[in-house]
Amino acid sequence: MARLEAWMDGVVDSPDRRQALSQLTGRLGGQLEWLDPRNAEVKLACGDQALLVTAWIELLPSNRLRLLLSSPEGMSTGAQVTSTALEAILQGLLDIAEGSTVRFRSDRDGPLLKPQGIAIPADPLID
Repeated sequence: MARLEAWMDGVVDSPDRRQALSQLTGRLGGQLEWLDPRNAEVKLACGDQALLVTAWIELLPSNRLRLLLSSPEGMSTGAQVTSTALEAILQGLLDIAEGSTVRFRSDRDGPLLKPQGIAIPADPLID
């Protein structure tokens, strides 16, 4: 199962921005659905096989945006279809949010970011 994440800075939330997000996902073949005031979801059929890719968009404080893509595509093969969807969404976001920057991409910068504030226990000592 593929899971790719990206974080952007400089994405100001506004009614116009939300409309632009809706138009972007429509051009990509999906329909943006707002789950609550700051979280949205879009399902896309991607690639030749119409692989179902789900993208979650979270608008965060301080003009930040978190994007998480998930699909049944295998990560061991590089998740090419899911990666292409991530690239298309990020490029669209950069186009509609002028001046924004991509701060983190799990497919380039490493594994998924760990949520802040959650304690992760240390590995047990091995004798």
